[in-house]
Amino acid sequence: MLISEAQQVKDEKKEAKGLLDTKLETPNANFGKQVSMPYDSTLSKGGTNQWNVMGDVVRQSFLNSGVDVPRNQLFPQDVRLTTAENLMKSGNPHADTEAYQKDYLERETGMNWGYEVPIANSTQNGTRLDAYGKFLPSDQQLQDVYQGIDYYGNEAQLGLTKMGAKVSTPVARMKFNKGTQKGLLQPVMNVTGHEYAHYLDSVFSDGRIMLSNVTEELVDDAYQSNQKLPSQKDLYERWMNDPRTEHLDVADNLNLKPSAQINPREVLGKFYTESMVNSGGNFQNFAENIARSLGTFMGSQHYDEGHGQNIMVQNKDVMRSIAKLLNNMEF
Repeated sequence: MLISEAQQVKDEKKEAKGLLDTKLETPNANFGKQVSMPYDSTLSKGGTNQWNVMGDVVRQSFLNSGVDVPRNQLFPQDVRLTTAENLMKSGNPHADTEAYQKDYLERETGMNWGYEVPIANSTQNGTRLDAYGKFLPSDQQLQDVYQGIDYYGNEAQLGLTKMGAKVSTPVARMKFNKGTQKGLLQPVMNVTGHEYAHYLDSVFSDGRIMLSNVTEELVDDAYQSNQKLPSQKDLYERWMNDPRTEHLDVADNLNLKPSAQINPREVLGKFYTESMVNSGGNFQNFAENIARSLGTFMGSQHYDEGHGQNIMVQNKDVMRSIAKLLNNMEF
């Protein structure tokens, strides 16, 4: 039985219901079929959200490094993008509270988003969101390590609070630009870029949880062997000889442009090991350290993440390496 063209279009629109991007189209038109984004007309004002804005910002960051990654290549593995920024008071006087955001984000992402705090002179507790944004690897990656654990869904999860969206929105900040001789319009923090960096750390891990975890294990192995923390040179040598980083050994011998001659295994090896040994930062774990470095590469921000110049000068090579990996990944 043949299906009419009109019926086919109708079915496609029906299938797309519930998904949203900046032009009120499905995220498939924005990032590709591997990206989903919840949309509930009773909870959202619709229109622009920071995940969609992030696509433009990140792509411009690649262009600034002399390469390009199309929007539909930015997310090579299934991911669900959730934001609480457009929740509105539609028949619910508590819709703009942190407690309401917490319930919404936990329902949509399957992650824990807050903690209870005592309220003075009250028998009740209040809720405080514990992060501006969060990332959860896909079930497949988690189950590869933690057998038998059941999670929300098979997609990776990227979540954003209302405040996370606000601080990711450009505002006037006087950070001097030598090129333009003017202050830059930039966000306080790049929360979306930070969480996207976690996603990339996961995507490039070749089936493990995070590439940063692999690097951390190399440090542990080195310490067990020598009873002291390795130097950056020693750690880099271990990285380049470890089979868990071999999949990053990508070179393009046909393209003679300097950006094409960069080998991601070598560049990311320098970046990851330098960040581990000589970052100058004081962070809760290495995955956060990497995300804070990459997040600043994915877009400008006013807030200083604490990394030294030896990390930040690697921006262009790292972005070119990431572009090569993303553009060569099969969907």
